[in-house]
Amino acid sequence: MSLDNKADKAVETTQYSNTYAIFYREGTCRIAMKKVHDSLYLTFREKDGLWEKQDESLYTWCLWNAEYQGCDDISSLITE
Repeated sequence: MSLDNKADKAVETTQYSNTYAIFYREGTCRIAMKKVHDSLYLTFREKDGLWEKQDESLYTWCLWNAEYQGCDDISSLITE
């Protein structure tokens, strides 16, 4: 697999918008990424239609191993 520059640029734009970059890995789950500051990224994993914050950042893993699906505002679906 190779680095998806389109996905990398999409994640970068989330810092200045209400959107999250959505990734999918076949057979696993969907993951949402949001850039907060410089090299700080928030990671959310979809579970039962809601998004749960993850402790670890999967930024690099998503860029190399998951399919970028687009950006969306999932803020109303995030659980604490």
